[in-house]
Amino acid sequence: MKCLLAHPALAAFRDIVANAGSLVGTTAVTALLGFVYWWVAARFFAPDEVGFAAASISAMQLLGAVGTVGCGTLLIGEFARHRTGAIVLTSTLLAATGAVGLLLGGGFALLAPRLADDLEPLASNPANIGLFAIGTALTTAALILDQAVLGLGRGSFQFWRNALF
Repeated sequence: MKCLLAHPALAAFRDIVANAGSLVGTTAVTALLGFVYWWVAARFFAPDEVGFAAASISAMQLLGAVGTVGCGTLLIGEFARHRTGAIVLTSTLLAATGAVGLLLGGGFALLAPRLADDLEPLASNPANIGLFAIGTALTTAALILDQAVLGLGRGSFQFWRNALF
């Protein structure tokens, strides 16, 4: 039996289905690995340490999403219209949004202990502030990279990057 999407007129749908499959696969892999990670953490670490780690990672993900400032959507729209300059545009937005993420992460690490005493370790020393800021910047850049590869129709790259990391 021949696949319906193999017909040349349906080539555009093939890309959409491949990207959608990659998104579903990425979600499944990260959910499974996240479950295993938190299960192991809950078994081998103190509850307050697991709670602090969960709060820190959640804050980093939220700040990373805010740090993209809509540039992921911009990339997908631009790549849909024309693919020229994709590397330059992507690298420029990776640097710009990474800088925004760095500032957001550093600011949060400095301010968070004033909002919640449990987040005091974030600002306990410059290394912790820097590590949180860098983690937020990398989270922001990873979100932009994911959007860029989806916009270019290379969703499998997103899947394998997320599975490996």
